[in-house]
Amino acid sequence: MNQGKVGVSTFVHLLKAWPWANWTQELAAVRMLCIRSHHKGSSKLNEPIEIREILSTQLKEYKMFLTTALSEDGGNLIVTSSDNLNAPFPTKDRNDSFTLGAYSKNVLAGVASFAREDKEKLSHKGLLFTMYVSTGFRGHGIAKQLLGEIIKKVKTVLDIEQINLIVISDNVRAKRLYEKFGFKKYGTELNSIKWDGKYFSEDLMVLRLR
Repeated sequence: MNQGKVGVSTFVHLLKAWPWANWTQELAAVRMLCIRSHHKGSSKLNEPIEIREILSTQLKEYKMFLTTALSEDGGNLIVTSSDNLNAPFPTKDRNDSFTLGAYSKNVLAGVASFAREDKEKLSHKGLLFTMYVSTGFRGHGIAKQLLGEIIKKVKTVLDIEQINLIVISDNVRAKRLYEKFGFKKYGTELNSIKWDGKYFSEDLMVLRLR
């Protein structure tokens, strides 16, 4: 991992582990994938971005997308290729557990997922996770579109009261995006990530829906 890039505003999300690994109230098992704040390709997209749901039957497409992400940003992601190799689809094709894709001319440009907590006493909340925009489509507000659509969809599930997420503490750009949608910080996990002898802290944020 390139420690000079992790935890600064160039990146806004970091994935630490996959959501199927029994994530708990502390949300310690799930992190966001990295998104750069600028775009390597053209300065303007010729086609509008379409946001639509990705189903578990599209696992091959989804995993190929993440394989490319690991190839592009592998040095800046905690998840590895071996983690991705045999991992199942992250969500359950339900209105309280779903994955959205951002498409340009039917090319998958970005993803984001949401899942309700499994435990009954925690089922009033869920987690926003694994949001990633590919390098060729960055700088066009795709992360903002995905985040907005996630929130809109979750609001239709009347017994979900809040959305949680985790972000690297010094990712000011990411936190500003979340704050624009109403997320508020409610805690910090110090030394949450350790890599190559260095530590990174993470902020816990919540959006109250009810």
